[in-house]
Amino acid sequence: ARAERTTLMMAAITGRVDVMNALLDSGATVDLPAPDGLTALLAACASTTPGAAPRAASIARHDAIAKNDDAT
Repeated sequence: ARAERTTLMMAAITGRVDVMNALLDSGATVDLPAPDGLTALLAACASTTPGAAPRAASIARHDAIAKNDDAT
């Protein structure tokens, strides 16, 4: 199942906030689900690594901005 995870998901799962930041700044897709339904946002929320869960708010904000941009 690891191959079905995006790089952003894996960064969230492993608590690599630096990688998450770089990927989000580069325009990574945040709401692309894995076959089991996992998204980067869910992965960040579930992470026990310090710093990953607070980054979930940034993922959610990034996602909302992207969806708003797509709607206009």
